[in-house]
Amino acid sequence: MKKTTFEAKTKEEAFDMAEKALRVNRQYIQLDIDEKRSMFGLKKHLGVTAKTDVDLLQLGYDVLANLFQNMGIEKAEIKTEQPQPYEFNYIIDTSHNPVLI
Repeated sequence: MKKTTFEAKTKEEAFDMAEKALRVNRQYIQLDIDEKRSMFGLKKHLGVTAKTDVDLLQLGYDVLANLFQNMGIEKAEIKTEQPQPYEFNYIIDTSHNPVLI
């Protein structure tokens, strides 16, 4: 799970900032928002904790498998590696390699 904390003026800005920080689409982001006001209540800002539970390695695998199925490539072997956190390699072996290139 990836998590980040920051301040934003609006919920929309919070989603934009979370997308950039977590590097995933907003559909995979969960926001915990704490509304804060200035001492005299004139200005409002949001204390935001954004987190995601999406398994990026599996998500990438699913996207590739769906792509090959839509292309009509039946027998594609997809191997995954994760050499470092948040770095993924996909090794694709199929008889249709020239089509993929």
